[in-house]
Amino acid sequence: MAFPGISGKVYEISLTELTDEELDERFGRLVTEANSAFAIDPRYIIEMAESAALLIYKKDLWKARMEVQRANEAATKACSLRPAKYVCPTTSPCGFGTCRFATPFHATIKTDAGDGPQSVRPIPATQPTYALDGATKVLLTIRGVFVPSKSKG
Repeated sequence: MAFPGISGKVYEISLTELTDEELDERFGRLVTEANSAFAIDPRYIIEMAESAALLIYKKDLWKARMEVQRANEAATKACSLRPAKYVCPTTSPCGFGTCRFATPFHATIKTDAGDGPQSVRPIPATQPTYALDGATKVLLTIRGVFVPSKSKG
């Protein structure tokens, strides 16, 4: 684990290599203070847990968005390199569902063109624009990502 020092220098500490005495010496005061805060106001525990859940959700959301963006970029690049001799029939975002350039995994992500910021297909298509938000939501569902209540508001 990395812990920032007062001077800004980051110290690497492997918690599994520390003895119980060393852990108490380094973190005992912090644990005691946290336990005191928890005992005084149980809402503090709830707020800390909600904050942690929201941070984990945001990390998972951005990972999913990056994966969707990479799949979309790869598919649109592959598609644009081919001569446009046909009209693309898919209603899925490029790189997903019925897109001929979707990877086998991303082909399982069935979603329509959806709402959100629109992208334009690289070739003539029956539905010339699409959004990636639906693919991101489906990917989060497939991955079993917990959506905390504070992220919905």
